Amino acid sequence: MSEERERDAFLSHIELMCEYWREVDLKSSRGEMEDETKERLEGLAFSILVALDGGAGGLPGYEVKPLYDEYGEEYMNGAAPDIGGCLHELFGSDRNDTTD
Repeated sequence: MSEERERDAFLSHIELMCEYWREVDLKSSRGEMEDETKERLEGLAFSILVALDGGAGGLPGYEVKPLYDEYGEEYMNGAAPDIGGCLHELFGSDRNDTTD
C-alpha cells in the first residue's frame, strides 16, 4: 500500500474510533459525568494504541520511535528503540518506571 493510502487508512480508523467512543453507551453505574468522560478518553486512547500495535481494522502494526534521545540528539541509522507492539497491553497497567 502506498504511503498516502496507508496514512488515509490509519486516519480513517482513528476517526471511526472517535465516533464510536462519542456514541457508545457506557452504562456506567457511577452516573457521574467526570467518570464517563474518563472512560471515553481511556477507551479512545486504548483504541489508538491497538491500532498502532497492529490489532485493529486490518491495519498493520507501526513502529513507534522517538526522533531524538534524552539529550536532544537525533537517533542515527535506525538506532531509536521501537516501543510499539504491546502498548495497548501495557496501557493502564501497573508498570515499573524503567529508566535506563
